[in-house]
Parts: sequence; C-alpha cells; structure tokens
Amino acid sequence: HHHHHHHQRLQPRRASWPHPLGQTPMEEADSMEVDAGFAGGAAWPEAAAADSEGAASGEAAGGPWLVVDGQNVVRHYLQEKHIAWTDASPDVRGIELCLEALRDNGLHRSVVVIPTWWYTRKPASGKGNATMETDSWESLSHLKAAGKLALCPNDCHDDALILDLALAYDGFVVTNDRFRDHAGNPYDSAWIQRRRLPFTFVPHPRHSDERCFMLLKEGRDRLQRHRRQPQQQQQQQQQQ
Repeated sequence: HHHHHHHQRLQPRRASWPHPLGQTPMEEADSMEVDAGFAGGAAWPEAAAADSEGAASGEAAGGPWLVVDGQNVVRHYLQEKHIAWTDASPDVRGIELCLEALRDNGLHRSVVVIPTWWYTRKPASGKGNATMETDSWESLSHLKAAGKLALCPNDCHDDALILDLALAYDGFVVTNDRFRDHAGNPYDSAWIQRRRLPFTFVPHPRHSDERCFMLLKEGRDRLQRHRRQPQQQQQQQQQQ
C-alpha cells in the first residue's frame, strides 16, 4: 500500500527533540489504524506507540475516556484566532479540531460537555453571523447524534459535571482549567491534577490561517503512565 511513503516525506525528524507535530516513525506508523497524515490534526510523537501498548494491555482500542471541557476549548480557540467571545453565538470549530486531533492520535472515546443552551438555541437567520451559527449548530447536532455530547443544564456549573463524568468513566479531562474551586470531596486535588490534559492551539504548518489542536506534553505523559499501569498489574499477577 503506497500511503506509507508520505510518512517519511512529512517527517522533519530531529534527533534530540521530536517536533510536537512531527509524524510518527515508520515502524510505529505500521501499528496505527489511522493514517497519521496531516489531515485534521497531527500525530503527536507518542501516539502510535501508546496505541499499540494500549491494545497490548487489554484496554479498549479507543484509549481511555476523555471528557472535553467544551467551553474551555472554544474559549482558547477563539483567543488564538483573535475572535471576540460572544455568548450569542458559540463557534464550535475549536471542538471539531480537538476531536479530530484526538481521533488522529488513536483516542476515540470522548464526550464533550457544553451548556444546554448552546445546543437548544436555534440559529438566528438574517443576522451577519448567521452562517457561523448555523454551522456550529449543525456541528453540535452531528456530535449529539454520534453520542458525543453531554449537555449541562443552564443553571448548573459545568465544572462539576465534567469532573463527575471523569470519575464515572475513570477518564481524563481535556481542559486548561485547574478546577481549584472543586478540590475536595469527592474530587481530591491530586486526582484532578493527574487527570487534567492541558492543550493549546498552534498554527498549522502548511495553512497559516488554520489551527491545530495539541495536547501539551505533561498531558501526553499522563496518558502514557495511565496506559502502562494495567500492563504492570498484569505482569505482577502472572509472577504470583
């Protein structure tokens, strides 16, 4: 199959410090189900290795559950694009880029928490930004149909729902929020820290007006440690 060749071509590999958006090395790329080309996001350096490890340890092929803090992702995307945040029309492009990048890196089990009114507010026609609103609403409708949305009631704090889901799914939270107000029962602050996956939006290497979503290294390291734990437990059981 010829699609492996562009892995090599797209690979500005540095010996000392792999570029965070660099492609995965050839031998790892073979074990990836998804083609890690630069389609939606990029392949983070550890992603392919983590994928084969995760499969070996008996974890579901889609990786651990990730609970995406929808408001936090959208706000950071708009800041990066210098678009004013208006409550009137949430632009959910940032969420799409986030889910694409997670999927490209073998992380398929995700749920996005957003305020209910983002979803229930039908696009207004005739206004200048009506097209953006319609796109966002259609995008959210697709996510809802795919079982990817958790709607938080408008009068409730979505932070608590995000942390509850992470606890219930034994998962991670994609957010830059530190949830300092919520440390304490039932969320121990050390647990929150271990389960946080901070992120950023970076310029696309080939299209300067586009952005790529990227989990920061401390978050990728947390995912790696989490993937190794089941293997270590299995090995200990076998030795006994």
